Amino acid sequence: MPPPNLIVIMADSLRYDRLGANGNNWIQTPNLDAFAARAVIFDRSYQGSFPTIPTRTDMFTGRYVFPFRGWSSIPPDHKVLPEYLAEAGYHSMLVADTYHLFRDGANFDRGFDAFAWIRGQENDRFNRDDIEVTFPCAPEKAKGYWVLENYLKNVSFRRTEDDWFVAQTATRATEWLDRNHAREPFLLWVDSFDPHEPWDPPAWSTELYDPGYQGEELIFPPYREVGFCSPAELNHIGALYCGEVTLVDKWLGLVLQRIEELGLFANSYVIFMSDHGHLHGEHGRVGKSNLDTAADGWQFYQEINHQALMVRGPGIEGGVRNQTLVQSVDLFATLLDLAGRPLPEGLHGQSLVPALQGETLRGHTVAVTSAVLPDRPRPLRYSSTTDGEWSLEYTGGEGPAELYDLGADPRQEHDVLRAHPEKARELHARTLEKLRALGAPPSRLALREGDPTPRELA
Repeated sequence: MPPPNLIVIMADSLRYDRLGANGNNWIQTPNLDAFAARAVIFDRSYQGSFPTIPTRTDMFTGRYVFPFRGWSSIPPDHKVLPEYLAEAGYHSMLVADTYHLFRDGANFDRGFDAFAWIRGQENDRFNRDDIEVTFPCAPEKAKGYWVLENYLKNVSFRRTEDDWFVAQTATRATEWLDRNHAREPFLLWVDSFDPHEPWDPPAWSTELYDPGYQGEELIFPPYREVGFCSPAELNHIGALYCGEVTLVDKWLGLVLQRIEELGLFANSYVIFMSDHGHLHGEHGRVGKSNLDTAADGWQFYQEINHQALMVRGPGIEGGVRNQTLVQSVDLFATLLDLAGRPLPEGLHGQSLVPALQGETLRGHTVAVTSAVLPDRPRPLRYSSTTDGEWSLEYTGGEGPAELYDLGADPRQEHDVLRAHPEKARELHARTLEKLRALGAPPSRLALREGDPTPRELA
C-alpha cells in the first residue's frame, strides 16, 4: 500500500467557538460537525505566528516566524512541506483564494506540482476596470474606502452562488480530486480565505442570523472599538460573519463529500483547521488586531488565537476530544510523520501522530501567539501565552499585562493578575524559556523580559 494521501483544508478567520462540534448551538455547520464526529478534535490548538502569512509559514516550514521576522515571503533557503513530500513520491496541488499566498513573491506555491489561484478576494489586484459600484455602507464604516471599492469591482461579475469565492475554491478542489484521486500518494492543500472579511455571503445565509435587517451592510468594518457603529449594525456584522461560516460549511462540506464518494478516507488523512478568529464586539472591539496603526497593540484573546483543528483518517477513533496543547507549527511535523518521512533537524513543532493513535502526547508546555517580537519599545505589542488553563496577555513589561483563568472565565472578562501574580510570573518565565530555546535575537528578546506584574506586587 502506498503512503497515505494528505489533504489539508484551511478556513481563514474561522473561530473555534463558531462550530457546532465545539459547543456552538446557534450557528449551522452540519457538514463540519459530521466530519468532527469521525475525527480527533484538538481542543487546545493555538496560533503561533500572527497573522495570515506568518502562521502559514509556521505550517509550511515547521518553524515559528514571530521571534525573527514579521509578514514576509518564505526565504529561498527554507525548504517547504511539498518539497519534502515530493522526495517521497507525492504529487501535490494547491487550491486557494487566499491571495496573500501568491502575491508579491510570497512563494507559497513553491514545491507544489501545480496550483490554482482563484482571483479577487479582498484587496487582490484583479480588477481595475472603470466600473461604478455602490457601497453597502457609509465609507467611514469601511476598513478602507479604496480597498472596499476594489473588492466590489472584483465581485461585480457574480450572478449565482457558484460565483462566490469559497464555491469556486471548493469546485476546483473537487474537480482536481476527480481527475487525480488515483495518483497516490498526493498532497492536496485547499486554502479558503472565507470566512475572512469582507463578509458578503448570499442573503439566505445572513437571514438565518438576523432576519429582516434593513440597515447598512458593514461588510468590511474597520478594526476599532465598537463605537463606530450602532448596536443593530454591530449585531448585523456578527450575522454577516455567521452567514459566511454557514456558507463555508456548505461548500467545503462538498469537498468532504467528494472525498467520501471517491473512497479516499480509507487511505487519506484529512485535516481541517483555521488560522485565527475575529472579534465581533467582544472586548468592545471589531477586528483581530490594530498592527497597521501607530497605536499600542491589542491582546490575542481566545476569540483570536484559539484554532479549530480536526483530523480524520484510517485508524482514527471518531469523536475523540484531545486536550494536548498544540500549535500551528505542529502541522508540518505531523504531515511528514503521516507520510512516513524522517523529521528534519531544527523543527519547532512536533508530530501529533501519537495523539491520533490514542497515545499520550506531552505537547507544548506553553503556546505562544505573537506578531513579530518588537525590536523597539513603542508601540507596545502584545503576546499571548497559555498553558491551556491560564492565559497571560503581555506587552513586555512596559504596558499593563492581563491574566485570565480560562476554566472559570473562558470569555476572558475578569483580569485576575493582581490576585495571582505568581501564575503570571510562571507563564512569563516559561515564555522566556521557550523564546530562548527558539533562538530569539537578543534585541527582540530584551523587550520581552520585563516583569509582567505591577511594581507594587514585585
